[in-house]
Amino acid sequence: MESERDNTPPIRRKPINTVDAVAWPTTVESSSVEAASEPLLLDQENDPKTPTKAFDGKQYASAVGVVPINDQIHRSTSNQDNFAVGEYRAEKVSPCAETIVPSRVSWENTLRRIVMGWWQEMLCCLVSVVALVALTMTLKKFNNQPLPDWPSGITLNTVLACIATICRSALLIPVTEGLAQAKWIWFKQPRPLKDFEAFDKASRGLGGSLSLLSHTKGWFVGIIAAFLLSTTIATSTITQFAVTYPSRFGQDGSKGSAEAWRLGESWGKDESNYAFMNQPAIARGVRRGINNLVTETIPFREPKCASANCRWPEFSTLAIGYEVTNVTHLIEADVNFHDGNPNITLPNGVWTEPGKSRARFTGAPTFSLGSGPTLVHQHLQDVSILHYFSIYWDGSNLVPRALEVSHYWCIDTYHPEVVDNVVRMNKSASQIPKLHALQGDDYRGYVHLELPGKDDVTWTIGRLTTSTIAAQLNESLSGYTVVLAGEPRRDTSGSDILAQATKEVLQKLAKGNSTLEIQEAERAWWTALEGMAANVANSLTNTLLPDQSNVDGVSLNTEVYVQVRWEWLALLSVQVALSISLLICIIVESAKAEVEIMKGSTVPALFAISAVDKARMENGDIDLDSLRQMKNHQQLTHINLHKVGQKWVLQ
Repeated sequence: MESERDNTPPIRRKPINTVDAVAWPTTVESSSVEAASEPLLLDQENDPKTPTKAFDGKQYASAVGVVPINDQIHRSTSNQDNFAVGEYRAEKVSPCAETIVPSRVSWENTLRRIVMGWWQEMLCCLVSVVALVALTMTLKKFNNQPLPDWPSGITLNTVLACIATICRSALLIPVTEGLAQAKWIWFKQPRPLKDFEAFDKASRGLGGSLSLLSHTKGWFVGIIAAFLLSTTIATSTITQFAVTYPSRFGQDGSKGSAEAWRLGESWGKDESNYAFMNQPAIARGVRRGINNLVTETIPFREPKCASANCRWPEFSTLAIGYEVTNVTHLIEADVNFHDGNPNITLPNGVWTEPGKSRARFTGAPTFSLGSGPTLVHQHLQDVSILHYFSIYWDGSNLVPRALEVSHYWCIDTYHPEVVDNVVRMNKSASQIPKLHALQGDDYRGYVHLELPGKDDVTWTIGRLTTSTIAAQLNESLSGYTVVLAGEPRRDTSGSDILAQATKEVLQKLAKGNSTLEIQEAERAWWTALEGMAANVANSLTNTLLPDQSNVDGVSLNTEVYVQVRWEWLALLSVQVALSISLLICIIVESAKAEVEIMKGSTVPALFAISAVDKARMENGDIDLDSLRQMKNHQQLTHINLHKVGQKWVLQ
């Protein structure tokens, strides 16, 4: 090996002239390992203003900062050939050479070098910012808007993913190139050789970027780069979370898509003869209410909806209400069949006889319906239609039961809606009006009503309407029925229907238990009577409603729209800002450390180690960082690039 080294002809730099010299900063002590003696890339060779042009372009070794072995040895052993001037150390390359001190590079020249060296990374930063702005503007445009209908099945997610990918790819370029440049800045101080490999691996994956933190020991450039390289893996996924697609209702303003009905304020004035002209309809309405199942309440006329969802404004309507009150305490009863005259009487003159069974001196369940003056509903006197009473005796109790039922005019308030084809009437209020103060010749033919505290709104009812409805109710809600065991009921009077309804309710309550039938008999009668009164009131109200709808609502179509959650764009925004900050920091650090712009170029890495250190490494004279590095070094010593013509080949 020594013979081969001695036979190697000495390599000498070829100075351009005898007075030129090359200077290096002397910030690193002579005992430390220096990365290179000259700038690694002489990208200003053709600039006449740059004083660092000291070598011929054909000198490959000196062009990348490699000093020939003989020169290194000569320089280390001959102190008289190396001398310091100011802050620089000059190498005397010939007896006739003179030392010069390089002048400071002008600001314009430095700026030009930065722009020429980093223009691609600056352009990528600009692209990432533009992509982020485009992404933000796109989301802002479609936020709370229906889904766009684009051709070829292109969706908003596709566009967002494309823009986010462009933004992520653009911001990675200045990060990776800046990290490669930071490698050279890092070695301005004595560093282990394994750090060189750590910088190279940092841009290749998550593990390499995280391992860089341990090598750089908290250097802010390494921290920012590791964060960016680690988090860009999740950028696309997290950006997709910024968009959700909930559903909402969109209004369909077409006529007739949502219809409802009401009896307006002027109904009595406009239809003063309605009841007289429509007696069959009123009678049918009463019978429909009586014959309906008492456990199923007839609702207010349901609105019509052209879609699965509709809404209407809150509206008030004239309606018929009911009220049921227990008046058992007012009964005077004599149910002794042995002597006297058995009877059940109320104070207003309504009475009935207790039913007799087939057995002598025994009673049978009795149902009686009859109208009369009110006993407890005096507050309904101005708006009442009919007061009737139901008397019930089960055949065994000494005290019969009695209820007063009143039908009257009222003002109901509804806020209907249809949700998923389910109608909800949402009755919010039912108010009892009072007679308007002005009742005279001007209001002849109809009754004027007003709500308490709202004298600015009046409701009118035809006088014949009240009397006609009362007559139909009195005819249908009357009768006397005695239930005998084993005898079917075929009559159609109000009391017969009430008795049958009570029996149906009792069967559901007792479920075949004879003991419960006795205990629940009164409850079943009450439930049947109240259910019948409610159905009669609602059926009559629906009968009085006009044929044409007079309340317009809106039909709601289900619409999927875009909802942006802006907080999910924070990661991408931080990444763009940090990539720009990282690039600026590396540019500033490179200028301060007077490191040439080499970035990720592989050529400077081939010649970064001086020929002397290379020779010492090949001979095993340099202590490596670890046993693993030693084994790796032994394998790599057999890898050599040789020049063949104008190209290189691995041998």
